[in-house]
Amino acid sequence: QGHEAPLLDTVGSWGANPRLATKCLAGLARAGRWPLVLALLQAMGKALKGSSSQRSVEERHVNVIHLNVALSACEKGGQWHLALLLLGDRIAAAAPTDQITYSTSVNACSRGSEWQRALGLFQGMLSARVDLDTSAWTAAITACDRGGRWLAALSVLGEVVAAGGELDMIMRTAVGSACEKSGQWVAALELFRGIAGARLEVSQVTVSSSIAACAKGGQWQAALQMLEGMTASGEQPNVITLNAAVTACATRGRWPAALGLV
Repeated sequence: QGHEAPLLDTVGSWGANPRLATKCLAGLARAGRWPLVLALLQAMGKALKGSSSQRSVEERHVNVIHLNVALSACEKGGQWHLALLLLGDRIAAAAPTDQITYSTSVNACSRGSEWQRALGLFQGMLSARVDLDTSAWTAAITACDRGGRWLAALSVLGEVVAAGGELDMIMRTAVGSACEKSGQWVAALELFRGIAGARLEVSQVTVSSSIAACAKGGQWQAALQMLEGMTASGEQPNVITLNAAVTACATRGRWPAALGLV
């Protein structure tokens, strides 16, 4: 506190040392000082005026790394609307962006419980043929999970497969969670079978979510099948997973099966 003005006055000298700008912005972002990060970014942009080589200066003063740090600050500060404004201004100026730019913007919307905007942005990325990485796919699926949109989550997962992307643990877990929240035990079971069939690692969280979805649907046998499949792969269920299976059996009055898991 109290150092904002002196810090803003030093922006003009950052052109010769862009790493200093990155270090300063990153430190402020980690501290949750998103208003100051945005003010500095704006001041850096104003420093471009009057330059005869605006593009080269922009790449030094307000390059994509600095933009991404500002977007990350907005994400952590719950300022999804500011993140979208930054992204919109960047696109309108035809300035450089990268995969982190988009995935961070999607995450900002997701964290702000704006899953519709997150998916809208993600669909726009697909339409514009933006080169997506794992973080962008994961951000979109996580947004679906937070919004309880299991169909959308499965749709994005299908896009990942179609694009030849990697189905990482976070993606699989988020899809399972979205199915569980909606009580979609059939989708959860198919997801589990698909993961097992592809010989991918099955996390405790994914299994727990899938079994919980079965419990909500009263499908105790499907829950036990998942549990057996997990143990057959050499993975030992934890307390949460076992509790989910016990609940699935108990909700249908299958007490012998439930007690057999204790």
